[in-house]
Amino acid sequence: MSYMLNFQTTMFQNVDTKGEKIGKHDYGYRLYDDIDSEYCNYMDKEDLPQNPHDAIQLIADNHPNFYDIACERGFFFNGEYADPKDFMEQFNL
Repeated sequence: MSYMLNFQTTMFQNVDTKGEKIGKHDYGYRLYDDIDSEYCNYMDKEDLPQNPHDAIQLIADNHPNFYDIACERGFFFNGEYADPKDFMEQFNL
């Protein structure tokens, strides 16, 4: 297994049993690897992380179980690899 961390911004939409949309949609993100997953579905569109630096700050503040993995191995941000050397200075590590 690769145990690679993925951070994916998302739009959550409830649907009925026929697949028809119900209510309004919400924004957020999914954070997952081969073993675990977490998500947030209560963000405003303008608050979504725009780059790996924004994402690593969210991971550090809200997902400590994924933070070490992100710092050690990097992570995929919306499908593109974010190398830890590119964001570690942000946290003086």
